[in-house]
Amino acid sequence: MNVGDLVKISDMSDKDLVEEGRLFGIVVKFDTYSPPREMRRNVRRHEGRSLAGEKIVNVFWSGKQSFGWILQERLIVIGMQSD
Repeated sequence: MNVGDLVKISDMSDKDLVEEGRLFGIVVKFDTYSPPREMRRNVRRHEGRSLAGEKIVNVFWSGKQSFGWILQERLIVIGMQSD
């Protein structure tokens, strides 16, 4: 996944995505979400996830015409930006 790629949320139905205005989006940037310190104490390391944070993606959603953050693991690339 790269900046400029066309993405879709993988764990929701198309009907729900259309209603939310998030059927398709364009990747804008990447970051890491680190939970607050008090939450880190209660979170166990599982499924290969690191307590240091999870990869998140800022996406420009076509239907809402707005930006939003989402966990990278929830996205699938449906179109790649060509150079």
